Amino acid sequence: MDYLEIRELYHHGIKGQKWGIRRFQNEDGSLTAEGERRYYKLNGKKKSKHRVNLEAHYMSKGLNLEQAEKKATNRMITEGALAAVGTALVTSAIVAAVVKRHKETADQVIKAGTSDFQRVDYAKKSIFKKNMEKKNLYDVFYMTDNKFDNKNYEQAFTGPGDKLIKMKAAKDVKIASQSNAINAMREINKESPIPSDMYRSSFRSGRRGGPIPKEYVDKFMKGEKVPPKIEKQIYENFNVNIVRAKNNPNWSKNYDRFYKNLKGKGYSGIQDINDLKISNLRAKNPLIIFDRSSVKITELVDPQVSTVKRRAAREAMDDLIFKNYLEEIAPKALGTAGATTLGAVGVSNIKTNANKGSKNFVANYLAEHPDTKLSAVQLKTIYKHNQK
Repeated sequence: MDYLEIRELYHHGIKGQKWGIRRFQNEDGSLTAEGERRYYKLNGKKKSKHRVNLEAHYMSKGLNLEQAEKKATNRMITEGALAAVGTALVTSAIVAAVVKRHKETADQVIKAGTSDFQRVDYAKKSIFKKNMEKKNLYDVFYMTDNKFDNKNYEQAFTGPGDKLIKMKAAKDVKIASQSNAINAMREINKESPIPSDMYRSSFRSGRRGGPIPKEYVDKFMKGEKVPPKIEKQIYENFNVNIVRAKNNPNWSKNYDRFYKNLKGKGYSGIQDINDLKISNLRAKNPLIIFDRSSVKITELVDPQVSTVKRRAAREAMDDLIFKNYLEEIAPKALGTAGATTLGAVGVSNIKTNANKGSKNFVANYLAEHPDTKLSAVQLKTIYKHNQK
């Protein structure tokens, strides 16, 4: 048969169907209300209980069956989409929790030869010169081990006279997880109680919910079990206070016990909780190294000139702001008192009026000095630099 010679048009459709009118399917392929009725009828399927309830709900509001069916379809499509998004969010939250848990419970091992280690130090200190001559580092020191943290610390801390100490791992450097560090702290505390002032609070406690309640401090001192959340807070305070140990022989002795316990288990360092979780640096992996034989100095590098200039300018501005502050409180505080005494009173005044944080200090100061030339931002800077 020659189909080119056939002059007849054949069309197969549905009785009652009209051109341009979709009876059973929408343009996106989903079924119309009538299409769903037909689908359920042809396939012998019943509507779900949820769909029947939705349709009844919409019909009770005055819609006819077709309108109610359409509304129910749209509602179920939306519910399906939300369920999918909810599942994705829950999955994301679970992944984040697992990663966080892993970081807190899994040790790190930095392979020998890794050379991204860095520390910012003040080259004019006599101890720095002495150690550098022997190619030694301090018994306990802070450092960073990745380019992100190296850059942030350089920008935050370098000033005139500072050096960047570049180092590499002399052997595999094992960093204790927070969980294993807590175990070490618990063990030395059972051997001989750690003084409670080393962990009851820290200079960062105001940003961590305040000091540890006395009942838990007493329990921990006796070697009794405390809730994991409290024990974690005790360790974080204990960790943050390491920076203050150099001026306290009793603290230093107890931290040495802590380091000795960890060294005996093959560890060379721990994470610095302050810069990891509390300070504005939010470093990725700030480290406290207590086994200096695990790290070797490779070179001393001058920081970028622009970084030093920015730091110097920032410090000069801070000094100027504080000078203006002292001049404003002078009449009320001391009259014509000397600058040294006035400075001490200025710092004392900050701490007295700032017991509820910088906002309280700023509010009190602005109320007492309505004609002040200092902005709220400058007052916050004064507060921040005098809370040590």
